[in-house]
Amino acid sequence: MLAQTSRGPITLICSDIKTKPIDVLELYCGRVLIEVMFDRLKNLLGIMQYHFWSMSITPQSRRPHKNGSKKILTEKIKCKKQAILNFVHIGLVLLLSLQAFACEFGTKINDVANCWLRTQSETIPFEFIAKIALRNIFNRFLWCFPSNPIAKIIQNKKKLKKDFQHFDKAG
Repeated sequence: MLAQTSRGPITLICSDIKTKPIDVLELYCGRVLIEVMFDRLKNLLGIMQYHFWSMSITPQSRRPHKNGSKKILTEKIKCKKQAILNFVHIGLVLLLSLQAFACEFGTKINDVANCWLRTQSETIPFEFIAKIALRNIFNRFLWCFPSNPIAKIIQNKKKLKKDFQHFDKAG
């Protein structure tokens, strides 16, 4: 399909020949939203930083096999793929929660976030600001209830992490 855009003509190709050209164009236009979502998952929440390694998955060559046989997925590989999907789904729920938090509390979030922004949103803050605001609320909770057993565990983990950061800087 050939389409004229503000930047010039583009060619869109679809593997399904039954798809209408207008549907292909709508799907192409929707890719921006998908790319922004993956950017937020990767850079804001760090969802894509965790690697699911598996000893059961053997390294594959990039060269095609002579016999053309398809790989048979074992149960371990299927479980690994399901774990990756679940991890991404949890990230999507977290991203949606940040967006809902930002929409619900709007301008109050900027006060709780207590950070400097060159350009502040007037109505709905970005997910990044909502994340900082929730972190500040959570930290205040930890220090307001120091006798809480869960708060003690988290504070000890934070202290331990700070101790190990000195070793990283020395190396």
